[in-house]
Amino acid sequence: MQRIQSVVVFGFAIMVAAWVAAWVAAWAIGSGGAATASAAPAADPCRTVALGLRERLESVTEAVIDGRTSTVPRATDHVVSWWKRERGSLASRTQADSLVNLMARASLRHRPREAARIAVQLSAQSLEWCPGPPVTDDRLMIVDLAGMAGWLRARGARLDWPGDVRGASEALASQLVARQHGPMAARLRSAVAATLSTPESAAGDVHAALRLLDLVDEIEKVLR
Repeated sequence: MQRIQSVVVFGFAIMVAAWVAAWVAAWAIGSGGAATASAAPAADPCRTVALGLRERLESVTEAVIDGRTSTVPRATDHVVSWWKRERGSLASRTQADSLVNLMARASLRHRPREAARIAVQLSAQSLEWCPGPPVTDDRLMIVDLAGMAGWLRARGARLDWPGDVRGASEALASQLVARQHGPMAARLRSAVAATLSTPESAAGDVHAALRLLDLVDEIEKVLR
């Protein structure tokens, strides 16, 4: 009888231990899942779509700057088809619809520089669509767009500078200095100043704009 009681007690102890172990494991998994969720918040759909649009618009402008104007219609088609799929995520889609259509029309009429001008204009506007302060990627894009605008202005395009170029470049320069890249920060300030002095001229100098565009590529590797 005593042996039976011992077996029963031992079995009950095993059941309790198993239940406690299962409860601890479940608590740990739940805590870990919560930590993971807080560490990786959901992406802002507005910023995600705006960034995706800018990346595709950039391919239109880069094709013109690189002298690959024959590829502009294909790049423009990619923008249009992507925009039709994603436009519902943005409140600013009506204004963007107009510019996307104008860009596509310019491409169809074999006016690649006009298509590139509209692409830069729309990219600059997209930086104002989403709430919240600018982040490093936004500032890099503003300076990059300034380089594109400078190149197009030197080829006669009527185009305003995108956003607060000086403010964005100064914020990036401060980040570079903080990471021990003072000479690169000085180059950025100089390149931005030279680019912003580019007038609208059909036969202007594109070298300042090209230097800025190349420099932005270098800065991205340091700050990202």
